[in-house]
Amino acid sequence: MVWPETSVIDPGFLWWIFNDEEFWLKGGSGQPFVKTKASFQKQLCLPPLNEQRRIVERIEAMFEKIEKGVESLRAAKATLGLYRQSLLKSAFEGRLTADWRTQNADKLESPEVLLARIRAEREARYTAAVAAWQEALAQWRAGGEKGKRPKKSKRSADQTKVGQQKSDLLAELPSGWIYTDLANLGNLERGRSKHRPRNDKRLFGGPYPFIQTSEVKAAERYIRKYEATYSEIGLEQSRLWPAGTLCITIAANIAETAFLSFDACFPDSVVGFTTFGVVIIPKYVELFIKSARENIEAYAPATAQKNINLKTLETLIIPCCGQAEQAEIVRLLDTRLDAADALEAEIDAALTRATAMRQSILKKAFSGKLVPQDPQDEPATMMLERIRTERTKVTNQSRQRPARP
Repeated sequence: MVWPETSVIDPGFLWWIFNDEEFWLKGGSGQPFVKTKASFQKQLCLPPLNEQRRIVERIEAMFEKIEKGVESLRAAKATLGLYRQSLLKSAFEGRLTADWRTQNADKLESPEVLLARIRAEREARYTAAVAAWQEALAQWRAGGEKGKRPKKSKRSADQTKVGQQKSDLLAELPSGWIYTDLANLGNLERGRSKHRPRNDKRLFGGPYPFIQTSEVKAAERYIRKYEATYSEIGLEQSRLWPAGTLCITIAANIAETAFLSFDACFPDSVVGFTTFGVVIIPKYVELFIKSARENIEAYAPATAQKNINLKTLETLIIPCCGQAEQAEIVRLLDTRLDAADALEAEIDAALTRATAMRQSILKKAFSGKLVPQDPQDEPATMMLERIRTERTKVTNQSRQRPARP
């Protein structure tokens, strides 16, 4: 719409009317919009032209101050983001705990001891898997060998320590630290949702929580809420992961993490990770994945695609130190990241207040409370007469336009 030249309304005043949320209608979703007939037939409180100009000048001066504050807040928020990245990077390169290592030399472990513990845990897990297979095989034979023969677990190759060629491409670690694949530190298993179609109503409505990627992303470290549940039929074609499992998303929301606060099922777009307790602290892994989220392909094999799959996570290279130092890293990161989160919440609240302040200024402006009135301004009767004259002029001009061919 092009507003015609007029001696009734200042263009700047009109601009600020359009920026006032009271001018806009609200849709069913709460989003503002203009419905031409309804919006433009609203009655406006129109002050004298000189007062309009004083209002515009005052609005612009106040908004300029607010905008400077908003720019500072946004810059502070961006700095916080950089601070978090720098903090996480320093933690997993060993720089964050450099002083702690100097003061706690008696608590440090050699790489040889760390590797031995990892290998011992891997061997114990393999032995337990073989025992479970032997029991399942015996039951299968006792039952007349019906159904599929139980499959024996394969002993995976010993790749607990990352080779020198890969290590050379990564940051240098402190003495006593090693790089290893994530699969060496716990069990990684993709979620299960075998039934098709996945939205079959028979799968849902039972007592078993069913977690999806959006709930992992929305969680603040711990998943405490869920919308869907599986029935017995749903559970039969899935699996129940225990509370404490670290959930890692591999589709839709990539590499988001959160711990289960209860036993739950999840689809194959989520991977469950249960750590070897004698080797790694779960929160250490969670924080490392957070640090690597934006550049996770740098820690994965060179052939890995940007879409994460189970193999990508299994071969995700993670820096590893002794558990005492892991605990100190988790403590320091939790303390400092919590402080950063609290500061960001304050910044967001201030930005929200700035938006509310703008609307409050406009509300005062269009209710005659922002600037003092001047008795020297033209009276309302004269303004109304000029408005009528302007309307008549515009109407006559419209009638005199030649018809379109």
